[in-house]
Amino acid sequence: MRRWLGWGGIGAGLTGLFWLYFKVPIWLLHDPKDADAFRGQLTTLLGFVIASATALFGITKYYLDREKQRTDIFNAAIANLGSPDPVIRAGGVRALARMMAYSAQDRDRVRATFADILRHRTTSAERLEPGQEQPSDISAILTALQEAPHLPEDRALNLRSVRLPGAPWPDVELPGALLARVDFAGATLRGIMLVGADLDQAVLTNADLAGADLHGARLTRSRMVGAILTGSRVDGADFTGAALNGADLRGVDLRATIGLTSAQIDSAKTDSDTQLPEPRN
Repeated sequence: MRRWLGWGGIGAGLTGLFWLYFKVPIWLLHDPKDADAFRGQLTTLLGFVIASATALFGITKYYLDREKQRTDIFNAAIANLGSPDPVIRAGGVRALARMMAYSAQDRDRVRATFADILRHRTTSAERLEPGQEQPSDISAILTALQEAPHLPEDRALNLRSVRLPGAPWPDVELPGALLARVDFAGATLRGIMLVGADLDQAVLTNADLAGADLHGARLTRSRMVGAILTGSRVDGADFTGAALNGADLRGVDLRATIGLTSAQIDSAKTDSDTQLPEPRN
């Protein structure tokens, strides 16, 4: 039935075009010469309409094909992430990282996917000791996030309770990140950018945070025993209840910190270049 309707529609369209092109000009203008001139103008108009329709069809098809290609790449990468082989999973991560680099539209969902994997795979896996290598897929995610500079429109990553002890993750930009209860013990985080990040109860024991930007970060109840903070920026950071025994605060400007007590400072390593806050109880 649909087939006959389709052919009927085509026939009706051709019949209408025939009348418009050959009969209507005669009825309207009566003079054959004027009718021919009208047909010439009509031909130009029809040519423009057909060319425009063809171009529009081509553009629409291009964007639909590109959207399908992006969806196929994303789905194939996600399928690889479900493999029991960490090397295959790492391949899926790298495919998503390439998508994140060339597709602003997919950037947020790729970053969120990486965060989901880190939360799921590192919190449920056996705890790695400092110096022990991360699985290939986790290492690939850390590299992808490290090589993707933060953009103003990026959403803060949810990395709560992620466990990455001893992980090398320097210079990564994670402003506003949700990092409560993370385990970064012994991790190399030199130059990391954690402006406004939530690190409540974070484990940063012996972590290297030299040159880190912790402006406005929440470090309440964090364990920073033996952590290296030389050259870091901590103005506006909240150290309420943080354990700083043996933490290296030499040369750090502590004057604009929040919640830092004399007892905490006395338990840490300071020198003449350390700028201390006003005395607190």
